[in-house]
Amino acid sequence: MERDEICILCGINSYCGPTSFCEASSRSPAATQIAHEIHDVAEESAIEYGYEGDCVTIGHFDVEGDYIRCGHYGEALHPTGDGVVVRRVSDEVQTAYFCTVVEFVDGRRTVRTETSNCNAHFSEGSGLNIWIHVACWAYLQEWLASPLLSRIGRTGEPLSLAGELYEVTASRHQPQEELYRWLPCIDYGGSLEAYMGTFHQRHILGPRQEVKHIVQALKSGRRGQELIPAVLKDSRFWMWTRPDIWPRPVPEHNEQAPLSISSGPVPQPRASICMLPSELFPELLQHCQPEDIFALAATCKALHAQVLDGGTLACTLRHATTNASRPLRWTLPVPSLREEWSAACEAMQTWLPADAPAPPFDEPWAAVTLPLPPLPLFDPTFPVAAFLRAYRDSDSMRARRRRWGLIKQWDALFTDYRGGGWEHDVFTPPGTTWARGEDGVLRCQCRAGGGA
Repeated sequence: MERDEICILCGINSYCGPTSFCEASSRSPAATQIAHEIHDVAEESAIEYGYEGDCVTIGHFDVEGDYIRCGHYGEALHPTGDGVVVRRVSDEVQTAYFCTVVEFVDGRRTVRTETSNCNAHFSEGSGLNIWIHVACWAYLQEWLASPLLSRIGRTGEPLSLAGELYEVTASRHQPQEELYRWLPCIDYGGSLEAYMGTFHQRHILGPRQEVKHIVQALKSGRRGQELIPAVLKDSRFWMWTRPDIWPRPVPEHNEQAPLSISSGPVPQPRASICMLPSELFPELLQHCQPEDIFALAATCKALHAQVLDGGTLACTLRHATTNASRPLRWTLPVPSLREEWSAACEAMQTWLPADAPAPPFDEPWAAVTLPLPPLPLFDPTFPVAAFLRAYRDSDSMRARRRRWGLIKQWDALFTDYRGGGWEHDVFTPPGTTWARGEDGVLRCQCRAGGGA
């Protein structure tokens, strides 16, 4: 049975975004045409994840790309997270079943044919192997902020992050959903609604409450394809937008936004917060989201000048880069994704004067051993306040922040796991070894001759 399994970190399938309004739309030529037009317009900014369409698989893989579960203790048991294999993969033959392993040798992308099976049903062993998007894996590595140290594995060594993720996912009291593989303990924020009772996550969502963007567009005289951006906003299409399309300046962002003063009591210039030393503001602001920063700046003229000062905001973002628990950490590119870092540098450069020197933007895989170029964001002339305002209007940055929120849910899962161990033991007893037999199949070695 063909169906879409999702990335357990972001709740989105591996290959595309929504392409139809509902199952019935396939019987309506008009609805089908509208859906295809929306799909075509949004394709460059949504649906396609970049990174060559690769994913990451984590688990235990034999010649068949899977393993045979141990059945010698009255139930089917699995290997632990010790020694899990992490692969970058592509060429998804069937959902969560990949036939190509991707490697980078001297900065060049190479591929080899090898099976990695993470499909719970397209498998003789029905193992615990998992897959996630390349970007989501990098975000987990950069943004996870559990206060506890990594768990010690059965080898006596700390488990890798991949090994811990494998065990956290496998050992929940509420296991992964049987068909689509999401975790019930994670709130995916609406992306699962795109199944609409079918086996495929390909349905454009309707509005949660009202179609305000479509109404505004109609009132402004827009018709036909001009309505598509409004349809996308009301249908929550931003969830499928790539999380690495950095905002570029538009005319309204180059102008100073008018100061909006609340109608309530306005703090006087000598109010307590205004009397704080200026060097404390970056420490305070790094605990805020962008909209909170602008809300604070709108309370009075003194705070507007202090909070939106370019030096203050730049220092705030610098502080956020050093602590994965800071709410502004998601606003910066991830160094381990060179493609993302280069794209961010290129977009940020457009906010600087035309004569500003530009750092070299290398090809993503041309020189992976070279240092990353500096972010133009920290140039003294960079308009940080205008840049953060653009974040609020960017669907891509909204999708990026959504992933940040999902990773913060994993913070709690990892903390519980590192402090209390497995919720449910599905692993073989200590001392069990696993090895490939002459046929290349990975089995437990509980019996002489290589197990079952």
